[in-house]
Amino acid sequence: GNENKRRRYNFDISESGIQELRKKAAKARGSAGGGGNSFAATLPRNVLIGGILGIAGVTIIRSIMPEKENDDTHHEHTGKKRLVEAWLNPKTKRWEKPRPWDQEYQRLQPVLQFVPRDQVDGGGGKR
Repeated sequence: GNENKRRRYNFDISESGIQELRKKAAKARGSAGGGGNSFAATLPRNVLIGGILGIAGVTIIRSIMPEKENDDTHHEHTGKKRLVEAWLNPKTKRWEKPRPWDQEYQRLQPVLQFVPRDQVDGGGGKR
């Protein structure tokens, strides 16, 4: 008796045994007229696969069609370029980003003005 119970238990917890129990339960629900929810047994697997496929799809689409830079979309919407604070360096005659740690910047104490980003020296000058 004990050997038969153990074999039945092992079969019930095995993958094929679980599938048999699900089929029996689905038939019982179907014959009872409840209609049942037969896809519920595979729902977590479907959600996982769908999520992975969705993320992969979005990644592929975004790599094929890269976004425009923020300045371009801002210019398209407003007709104006983005402005940044900068000061005119009298030595280089270029617009530069503020550098409060720089001794020359501290000595001159220049007035900051808003200028289009593409006119500003991006490197911040030499040290």
